[in-house]
Amino acid sequence: MVCCRCSDPIEHTRSHGWRICEVCFRVWQSRNYAKKREKKIAYQARYQVEHHVAILLRQRRYRVANRRFIVLRNRSYYLAHKEEFFAAARNRAAMKRGAVDRLTAAQWREIVEFFDYRCAYCLQRLPLTQDHVIALSRGGTHTAENVVPACLPHNLEKSTKPVFFMTQAA
Repeated sequence: MVCCRCSDPIEHTRSHGWRICEVCFRVWQSRNYAKKREKKIAYQARYQVEHHVAILLRQRRYRVANRRFIVLRNRSYYLAHKEEFFAAARNRAAMKRGAVDRLTAAQWREIVEFFDYRCAYCLQRLPLTQDHVIALSRGGTHTAENVVPACLPHNLEKSTKPVFFMTQAA
């Protein structure tokens, strides 16, 4: 049996008896989707407006029926992406203080690795927090150049003071 479009040999027909190879089918499918895309998007938008309450009720029933599964799925996702969650929370907090720049989880990991997982002030291996060398409240940025790892006691001690006040701590 051969494909009706490219004449390549195929092992079996598609559903509904189509004699078309996988490559030609994918090409046809993408072209067909492109033709109907606008129409499909308009239909979906109209459906969501017309059936808003029914959609909400269906979602609610699903959440009630699958509560345990949803909690486990969300928990496992959180544990797998914990650093990204913390980075997003720190970015939100920085934005509330007026910072426009962002520090990604990957940049934070690089900073911590550069300091060998130690506090920048006392050089001890304690749980680390992000300390802004120039505090956000004093016009500092939330970027890799302005953030160092600090243990909680030293981060609280420094507060918004300039970094040279911490020379006595080390």
